[in-house]
Amino acid sequence: MMGKRMGSSVRYLLLIVILMSSSVLTGCFGYKVFSNTEGSIHFQFEYRADMRIDLRSHADNRFFVGFRRYGISGWPDKDMIVDIDRYPNRLYLDIYNASELLDNLVARTMKYYQVAQVLERSPITIGGIKGEIVTYSLDLRSGPPPLDAPPKGEPQTPTLVMITRLITFDHDGFIWMIKMSAYEKVAEEAKSDFEHVIQTFKILK
Repeated sequence: MMGKRMGSSVRYLLLIVILMSSSVLTGCFGYKVFSNTEGSIHFQFEYRADMRIDLRSHADNRFFVGFRRYGISGWPDKDMIVDIDRYPNRLYLDIYNASELLDNLVARTMKYYQVAQVLERSPITIGGIKGEIVTYSLDLRSGPPPLDAPPKGEPQTPTLVMITRLITFDHDGFIWMIKMSAYEKVAEEAKSDFEHVIQTFKILK
């Protein structure tokens, strides 16, 4: 009788270990590592595995990569970009640091969208570097039409309210910008995704 009880206890403990192991593996494989070691801009971070790289470009004075996640409707519900550039440049002749760029981007958003508001702005440390993060919301219906709006007859986005989180910081002669935007219905999920990017972000030598 005692042997049967011990056997049952051992099987129960093995089941718990298997379930715990499965959870860890699921968590590990829920993210992919993005890294760049080309040119003089070297960094890496982890991003959600269900997002895919849509665009990537690299030049001596600029690096850009864009990620996008498509919902069940076939329309993207979440995207993220990493944009690293030297300033001033031909688009921003009067910008010389990350704080000025953040001011400019927020001001332009508030100008172009009648229904938009800054929800939070605060200091942040990412990869051991100090910067700023701003969170804002906007209603796409209150501004210019999106550049990648679907053609008539194609599936439309279910909501037009977006939440954006935007980080800027200065490092090694470049202004770095990391931005994630998501529709309101997946905003909390996107917040968690962005926090994971921040936690795993590293500048590489």
